[in-house]
Amino acid sequence: MTATTAHIAQTSVGEPIRPNDGVVPLLEEIEKGRLKVVGTGFYITRFGLVMTARHVFEDLCTDLDSTGRVARPCYVLHNGEDSFHLRPIRRYSLLDPQDIAVAQADNFMERVPQRPLINLMARLSTEPPVPGSPVVTYAYPENEILDFTQQDTTNTIVANYYDGRVIGHVDSGPYMPYPHFRTSIEIRSGASGGPVFCGGRIIGISCRGWDFAGGEQEDDPLSSIIPISAALTLRIEELMIPPNSWEFSQIPENARRTAHTLAQLAEYGHINLNQQ
Repeated sequence: MTATTAHIAQTSVGEPIRPNDGVVPLLEEIEKGRLKVVGTGFYITRFGLVMTARHVFEDLCTDLDSTGRVARPCYVLHNGEDSFHLRPIRRYSLLDPQDIAVAQADNFMERVPQRPLINLMARLSTEPPVPGSPVVTYAYPENEILDFTQQDTTNTIVANYYDGRVIGHVDSGPYMPYPHFRTSIEIRSGASGGPVFCGGRIIGISCRGWDFAGGEQEDDPLSSIIPISAALTLRIEELMIPPNSWEFSQIPENARRTAHTLAQLAEYGHINLNQQ
């Protein structure tokens, strides 16, 4: 399945982003050298903030402590210019009750302070899509275990586009007691947490797919998408931002040691956000 030009992710200057540059698989280390793709996420800042669904992150990191630090190995698989990087996830922030999480992937700032790992980020939008609008997600569902313990084993990760249309806006539902969109995108296992694009901008986060196998609606996929606007109150602790970066210079000096909401990071220019 391919995406139309209207669906393709874009940089801040309108250049297309290869999906796997900005949309990433999230991996759990189930045992030494063997990793499992648990879900999908997407970069929202240049230095490794990754947004996903809260339930994906809770499945990914079952050993969470109250300080916001990750207690067991889990990773973002980063597609670099000439190689792949397993970026350990260092911290997390969860938004209650919405199914939203933001993880801080290691940008290796401490190891290489002059050249930390930088990633591309897509354009986000809080503009609600009109019912009937075409939407698409890019995700990493139903992948096999990656086994790095065998030298002669070739590991592959499969990703694809899944498209549909906006069905409507819902204020509250039985499993999601907060506002969300309903779409006809098919959300498979491992696709949760992926970005939902409309007109080239991310307007929401894939969070739940409904399986009607064997019923009258078997061929009519239904999924629930949380709007980007719902994530703006999420607070991020201890940003990993190099002191010599322009992002660091945009934060007021008296606020550099405090937590910041995503709305504030957007005001500083760290997040590329088009607000309604």
